[in-house]
Amino acid sequence: MSESNSVKKPSKEKLREAIVSLISNFREEMEKLTQEEQMAASRTLYDFSKPCQFMVIWAEEPEFQIVLITHLTQLEDKYIEIYGPIENSKLIEYIENEVMKSPMIEFLGKEAVEDFLISALNYIQQLYNPIRGFPKPSIYYKALLISPEYAVGWLIVGNLLDLDLGKIVKNEVREITSMTKPPQIPQQEVPPFLEGFGTYIYPPLWIGERPKSFREKIWPLLLLSYSLKNVITDNYKKRPIIITRDGYIAIGEKD
Repeated sequence: MSESNSVKKPSKEKLREAIVSLISNFREEMEKLTQEEQMAASRTLYDFSKPCQFMVIWAEEPEFQIVLITHLTQLEDKYIEIYGPIENSKLIEYIENEVMKSPMIEFLGKEAVEDFLISALNYIQQLYNPIRGFPKPSIYYKALLISPEYAVGWLIVGNLLDLDLGKIVKNEVREITSMTKPPQIPQQEVPPFLEGFGTYIYPPLWIGERPKSFREKIWPLLLLSYSLKNVITDNYKKRPIIITRDGYIAIGEKD
């Protein structure tokens, strides 16, 4: 295929420029807000204030990107790392040998990042399940990483360049300003009757023996079935209690 007929793929440089533009655009919009509204940004998943760093793990065939957004004082502002693009068949080894050497991971904590990557890759596998139908490009979701420093993870089906970054900034600023408005007092409702209660421990807590290396954790990707295994099934003050391996706790208490 001649160069004129081939589809030109986005480059790392274009991606880097888009991230810098996203950060700059966000900060310009934030300067228009009150000090109280600006301070509210740190309580959201959309904060690109100083210092802000990005890491992008870029996979191909099919294309998706895992993005880590951090606020590390140990690294300079607008520090950006882009890994890939790399074929999916080589992604696990690439993460082990290249991504895990990043100074960002050193400061965040290897285990916290590994847990997020496992969750992200499980999610992407579910999205590409042919029975459910393949996802449309540019879908992304966010997850909070609990680590020594604040960090957020995005998973993008397609490429960050496919997203309307200007619209993202507008939505982010709108959410930030809404946090400073007085909350509306809801009408009193009759409490529902519950047979029991359940909760997850977060950050995720693994109960019992867990895989050690990243490769062991990710293969098979359907680690979920193993993580849901009950490790404690007992009674507490005559009430049944169940605790699963991934930190879910359920108790049969009606009131």
